[in-house]
Amino acid sequence: MKLARNLLLQLVIGSTTLVVGLSAYWSYRVVRHLILDNLRANAFAEVQNGANEIDRWLSARKAEITVFSSTPTLQTLDWDVVEPYLQQLVDNQSNFFKFGLAYPDGTRYNTTGATREKGSVKDRAYFQAAMAGRLFVTDPIISRSTGIHQVNISSPIHAQQPVRDTERTDHSQESSVMGVFFGSVAVDRVTEIVSRLEYGSGSYPFALNSEGQAITHPNAALMSTKENPGPSFLDSNNPGLAKVAQRMISRYEGIELLELDGHLQYVAFLPLQEADWSIALVIPRDNIERQLLPLNVLAVLMVVLTVGMMIVLWQVQTIEQRALKTNQAELEAQVREKNDALKQLKQTQAQLIHTEKMSGLGQLAAGMAHEINNPLNFIEGNLQHTEEYTQNLLDLISLYQTDETQTGETQTDQERQQWQSKIEHYSQAIDLDFLQDDLPKLIHSMKNGVSRIKAINSSLQLFARVDEEGSKRFDIHNGLNNTLSMLEPRFSESSQIPIQVIQKYGDIPKVKCQINQINQVFLNVLTNAIDALHEKRKMITNLCSESSSDHKLAITIQTEADQHWVSIHITDTGIGIKSDVGDRIFEPFFTTKVVGRGVGLGLSTCHQIIVEQHGGTISYRFLCSMLVREQPGL
Repeated sequence: MKLARNLLLQLVIGSTTLVVGLSAYWSYRVVRHLILDNLRANAFAEVQNGANEIDRWLSARKAEITVFSSTPTLQTLDWDVVEPYLQQLVDNQSNFFKFGLAYPDGTRYNTTGATREKGSVKDRAYFQAAMAGRLFVTDPIISRSTGIHQVNISSPIHAQQPVRDTERTDHSQESSVMGVFFGSVAVDRVTEIVSRLEYGSGSYPFALNSEGQAITHPNAALMSTKENPGPSFLDSNNPGLAKVAQRMISRYEGIELLELDGHLQYVAFLPLQEADWSIALVIPRDNIERQLLPLNVLAVLMVVLTVGMMIVLWQVQTIEQRALKTNQAELEAQVREKNDALKQLKQTQAQLIHTEKMSGLGQLAAGMAHEINNPLNFIEGNLQHTEEYTQNLLDLISLYQTDETQTGETQTDQERQQWQSKIEHYSQAIDLDFLQDDLPKLIHSMKNGVSRIKAINSSLQLFARVDEEGSKRFDIHNGLNNTLSMLEPRFSESSQIPIQVIQKYGDIPKVKCQINQINQVFLNVLTNAIDALHEKRKMITNLCSESSSDHKLAITIQTEADQHWVSIHITDTGIGIKSDVGDRIFEPFFTTKVVGRGVGLGLSTCHQIIVEQHGGTISYRFLCSMLVREQPGL
């Protein structure tokens, strides 16, 4: 009967260990998925930054063409007057290698010697677009005058003609296109700009036009021009690449893992705003996933630990069964004691496995953000004590096994007493009572650290993920709280004058909006408020002699709603806005910050999101207020 009971106990312990191991495995899978999503999002953010740089370069070239085309010299359309001016422009900059002037009939001059008698550009897309009044960037073409592969940027040349209306007393100006001004950029120059985009060793960028053909690519054989079309990636034999190309020409963005060049590689892609092109960056898989290696190693260690624990349990049960067969009556008390010890050991083992799982999350998340370092270091310090406690327990089990094997069936009372004496002596040496009390506390404290890391990771993912399509019902308070969580480290950068956050939330409904766009508005406005408070902190520190505790740095967030609107008021006690710049704060590229701290697009972006895309209002009166319309019935 007792033997059957011990066999059942063995089954229960083994099943419990197996369940704990499986739980650890699924936890590893979940943590790995979360971290990999964040790593992919970080890689995509790098590609976004590179694409933004390319857009800025194209925007600057388009702005130059627009400015040049509006000069009085160009508007004369007299090549004898225009040519010296354009030759000077070619010499004074490095992006355009030639400029040209085209007339409405398609004939043109350019700075490389082409004349009106040497052909027409009437069939060129850049000429047709400019004559229709549009600023236009072409796909690569081969120049008819130089034979160089180039990209043309064209702009209409407008004439101002007075128009009189006999029924009106005022006079207006009616604009007409009287010619086309264009500049040519060598494809090699475009390739040079695009090639700056990278993400580690082995990565390379390429760009596709609206037909899925390569504008730039490391393999020159794949590059396409209008005169010599290259292969379309839409017709690729690689289904994954063809799918990505289709998404690129549809102006989607994302990051996909597919097989390229015989290896699994990530392809991050997104459309440009300044041309009908899409940029992609091929990233070797290892460049992104190498940070998962420590987590994978920890997972293997947890599997080994689980299997080892099961083997130890099996051996302990075998020893108990042999002891029961030898003298059940004499060893009954010892068997009960061992069973109690094994139950305690099972609990300790489960806690150790849980600690390993959470410490793996903490160690790998260390690179995600600086804010994770504190809980991670705390977990790492506690692991040293946990390892010491675990080794002591394993040594105690080993002592059980060794003495049982040596005494066997011929064990005498004296030998049994010596065995018990050894076990008691070792238990005192390792302070078993303290270990049993301290180990659960260590594990509990490490679990708290892991919970903090998970909260930080959730906030990071909210701002790293790709925007979802369409509007959704959104809890404004949840968005504000997540943004505050992201910015929390900046509130306490100075221990002398910390920044306080005062939340006065009203009873407001959920609002149908573009969630990530509204979150971006919160982030921009609150970042500006924090910057203003930091400036005031510097002034207090440098100029004031009284205690810094007398000065209050605070941000107040208040929400309220009526029948049609939800309003958010964000107030700070910073240095304020000067009256002479207040009317310009929503202008693009306007900033009062020092060089390197911003480009002046934060509040301009907020204005575009709130006013143009959501039909709300944004304004300031010593504070920043936003109104988001809540339509009845939604």
